[in-house]
Amino acid sequence: MQSYIPKVNEAFNADKQPFNYRMSALSSLSAMMGQLREDHITEHIVPTLMKACSDKVPNVQFCASKIIKEHRSRIATSCMQDVIIPKLRENMQDSDKDVAHYAKLAAEDL
Repeated sequence: MQSYIPKVNEAFNADKQPFNYRMSALSSLSAMMGQLREDHITEHIVPTLMKACSDKVPNVQFCASKIIKEHRSRIATSCMQDVIIPKLRENMQDSDKDVAHYAKLAAEDL
């Protein structure tokens, strides 16, 4: 598993990949989150989720928000407060209604 996550992150960050590759990488990371410790999620998954939240393609952005909502109990509270929530608040103001909607859902009850 430790060698798998860097490969998925690399696939997400590969240049000139269609957005569906990035979404597949996010889906793979989401599937792994249930098996990882909080510190590994903070170190290896959250940076990719934050990059996805700023992606040029709205589908990738709201896919990241959905993953954050689904797995927020597995993410360190300090990471949520310091890194993730500010980005979700930013995305809640996005001109794309889906991006704003899913960011709002991910930030609810936090």
